[in-house]
Amino acid sequence: NVLPKLALLRQFGFYPAPEGEEEPSKESCGAHSPRIEPQELATRTER
Repeated sequence: NVLPKLALLRQFGFYPAPEGEEEPSKESCGAHSPRIEPQELATRTER
């Protein structure tokens, strides 16, 4: 598990937390896309 190592590195100024988010999201580990609801994906029209 890399989260304890990440917390330790953040204490020393490495890898600052993302703006507006103190803890990493539990839904995505960063290696995968964030969860998008199928209806939201199907109705998206902006490019």
